[in-house]
Amino acid sequence: MNGSSLWIDAHVHIAQVLMGFGSRGEFYPAGNGRARWLTGEEKQIVPPGLGEDAFTYEDLLRLMDGQGIERAVILQGPMLGFHNEYVAEAVRYAPDRLTGLGSFDPYCLESGRIMKRLTEDLGLKGFKFEISADNGLAGYHPDLDLRSECWTPVWEIAQEKKLILSFDFGPLGGPSTKHIAQVAELAAECPGIIWVMEHSFLPVPGSLERFSAEVARMQKAENVFFTIATIPSNFKKEGYPYRGSWPFLRELKERVGAERILWGTDAPGTLFNTPYPGLKEYLPLSGVFTQEELAKVVRENALRLYWG
Repeated sequence: MNGSSLWIDAHVHIAQVLMGFGSRGEFYPAGNGRARWLTGEEKQIVPPGLGEDAFTYEDLLRLMDGQGIERAVILQGPMLGFHNEYVAEAVRYAPDRLTGLGSFDPYCLESGRIMKRLTEDLGLKGFKFEISADNGLAGYHPDLDLRSECWTPVWEIAQEKKLILSFDFGPLGGPSTKHIAQVAELAAECPGIIWVMEHSFLPVPGSLERFSAEVARMQKAENVFFTIATIPSNFKKEGYPYRGSWPFLRELKERVGAERILWGTDAPGTLFNTPYPGLKEYLPLSGVFTQEELAKVVRENALRLYWG
């Protein structure tokens, strides 16, 4: 695809400070882009040179400028911390280039007021829920059930306001992927909501059959979309251009069509494995998409969903 400046990254993160919470307790900045869980483990979150104790929206915009990215969708999760006010500030700062979803814990007693403020006061377009056990809600809500009463207001408000709901279930086959079936049922029951499956269920080597079955649950629901952020990283052992990921991309396209697929990177964390140019170039190298389909995947679909 020509015209790299037209790409939209549909899955990025920012953090005013690297401070979150998850299965290993609090997540605290340790300097030089690293952070430490309360259990003592440390992890490099931001590549050296891109941030010390944070990854700001100014950092993100500089990265986008250097890589020919026109726009980006900012998502959140418990591990890096909820930064709703900061995401709203980023969108106000560059509304033609940035948009974002709010995030919160639906088990909060004041979740109704929280949702109202996120959408009406802060102007965010919907909610992103990190379900994964390692980095998300299931890590500190082991009895997580999307059919429980505390989730009902989420579906009601999202249906009423025609919001976007984004879900990350963690690696395919992990403990949190059992919730995919619940979301498939909810998507069928709530056609007024746009549902986005982040990472396309994060397939891993050897999981093509299960991946196909999970996508099949939702292939008839035209209100369900899929980002392909981070899929290459799960095939990093084989090296660039991650040919092992190509059958998954092909299966996804054949089941849901290019019109329901959005390209993304999951920056900044994925940049450890592959520099930004590689996260763009591997897609046309796969040969899965025609030029017309690529235009939809890398820009048109995200533009329609998030800025339409």
